[in-house]
Amino acid sequence: MIYCFGHGFPYTDIDSLTSSILLEHYYKKSGYEAEAVYVNQSSLRESTIEIFKLSGLDMPRLITPEELLREDVEFAMVDHNDVMESFGQYQIDKEVLICVDHHTIQGNLKAKEIRFRKVGATATLIAEMCFDKNIALNDMLARAAVLGIISDTMGLKNVKASDADRKMVDTLYEKYDIGISFEELSEKTVSQVLIKNMTIERILTNSLREYAGGKVGIAQLFALNDDYKHKIDEIKKAAWDTKYDLYIFAFHIQKENKSVVYYFDKKYNIFPAYEEYHRMISRSKDLLPHVLTQLKLRSTY
Repeated sequence: MIYCFGHGFPYTDIDSLTSSILLEHYYKKSGYEAEAVYVNQSSLRESTIEIFKLSGLDMPRLITPEELLREDVEFAMVDHNDVMESFGQYQIDKEVLICVDHHTIQGNLKAKEIRFRKVGATATLIAEMCFDKNIALNDMLARAAVLGIISDTMGLKNVKASDADRKMVDTLYEKYDIGISFEELSEKTVSQVLIKNMTIERILTNSLREYAGGKVGIAQLFALNDDYKHKIDEIKKAAWDTKYDLYIFAFHIQKENKSVVYYFDKKYNIFPAYEEYHRMISRSKDLLPHVLTQLKLRSTY
């Protein structure tokens, strides 16, 4: 059995869920026994569930740690490559069958095969895998792929969106009856991740990743404009109450092509309260290496 799953610690998202289902389909059509699952019961937000319903598919099954510990199963990771975002939380040391991801590869991954490319959504990569092997999707799987792409690229409007994502959306609409226009599906999806429609808690946990053994949390949000300024005082107040010794939030404002990073340093006292970059920075390539280097230099974790 091949278990296909995305990141689940602390949260999962639409691209992870839809990519898991697409990879399950890929393996089943290739003659393998496979199942799309998700890890961590607490990883599903209500907003994620509501958006996923637009796919018309059944939610992947919640898998137990005991099932992951079985020796006769293989792991197929999607939309993440840091094992601490999934099975690593259960102290499982395992070489995975495959990792398909669009995030920069981290150092703790052992995989027989890695398929990495910097695109907007992992769903794009797995749909390409299917087409390259002449594996047809169906209308609902095609809609799920589009949903994953929309969710991770703000409807192809944020800077992460690539030509490959745009081409895949066009291909899926040409080949299949999605049943809803791209514009309508984008509106229903993106409206739930616009800052003006998000609670403060939802903002603080958006795209949240944990590092340094859970002591550092970095969240980020791609904003189409500067709407975040209307909630910034509430955001800053609540950010001090997170569980992390160091909590960081990065706003990437596309309209101005800049990133604004807020640091909430409760332990180390080495980071500024605020930094502004006159370009769109990357969490994995720019922000995380800077933070971990500063902590290492001071031997604080």
